[in-house]
Amino acid sequence: MFDFMPLAGGNHGEALVLLLAALALDFLLGKVPGGFRLMPVRSGVLTSFSTFLENRLNRPGRSDASLVIRGVAVVLLLLILAIAAGMAVIVIARAIPYGWALEFSVLVLCVSSRIVFYDMRRGQKFAASDDLDEGRRLVGELTGRDATQLDKYGLARVIVETGAVGVLHRSVVPIFWFVLLGLPGLLASRVIAQLALRVANRDRDRQAFGAAALALDHALGLLPSFLAGYLLALGALFVPSANFGRALQVMSLDAQRDAVVNNGRVKGAAAGALGLALGGPFGTKGGGVHDAWIGNGNARVGQTEIRRAYYQFTVATLFSLLLVAGLVLLRL
Repeated sequence: MFDFMPLAGGNHGEALVLLLAALALDFLLGKVPGGFRLMPVRSGVLTSFSTFLENRLNRPGRSDASLVIRGVAVVLLLLILAIAAGMAVIVIARAIPYGWALEFSVLVLCVSSRIVFYDMRRGQKFAASDDLDEGRRLVGELTGRDATQLDKYGLARVIVETGAVGVLHRSVVPIFWFVLLGLPGLLASRVIAQLALRVANRDRDRQAFGAAALALDHALGLLPSFLAGYLLALGALFVPSANFGRALQVMSLDAQRDAVVNNGRVKGAAAGALGLALGGPFGTKGGGVHDAWIGNGNARVGQTEIRRAYYQFTVATLFSLLLVAGLVLLRL
């Protein structure tokens, strides 16, 4: 059956074949008309549980030291649960007929770049209609932040940013950790990324709780973020007037400006390739989080820029699929 580590195990590539099949299905669901009707839930049991813990324990009025300790405890608990869940799926898959279908189903749910394409198409519709209310609802749904003061350009910038970050966290990071550590590594990286992203969007005075999650997410996503950035830069080669070299340059120079450096890396690759300036003041009520600028191009992002980013992200996703196909051939 399947070994714990798909890349180094003695399974002759069966787990990688499952990953490749899941990626292909995921891509088709994002592109075939009607495929959006088969969208999975946006967060699984573990990420929903992490939301519950964060809401219960990250409360104002407590000292930073107390919040940091609570945050470390939550991260350790979620890591144990994620690894245990991944191991349980492997054990069950080995014990039942056609157990591979169970692992395949988990992969389809966890590697979900189709959600990126779905959200960007929704963003294109908002940009085409200039419906600010719809755009603000969409951005609030995607980021969990108050978008009521964003203008149409700010909303469109967030659509491009979340698409770039989605390529990283919904495609490259799950692929990377599944290849190295199987389902336990995939689930652990996914849960920590969800917790870190949610905490990063909190006001600064409530981020002590997420210090451990942010640090671990940075470590887990460091190599995948470079890989995703290079894939996005390669995607620029297939988008008219996009610039491969500028993508690499902005990715290197501006990543540190983002609250989550790994996210800043892929945002920089998108901004540089397309000649955009992403980020900027978010405009939340009462101050909130004000994002730094990434890139020094056009900040007036609209439907055309979202469409070009959509093409860039599509090509980058295809390249990630081809990388897995190459690993399958090596293992076989």
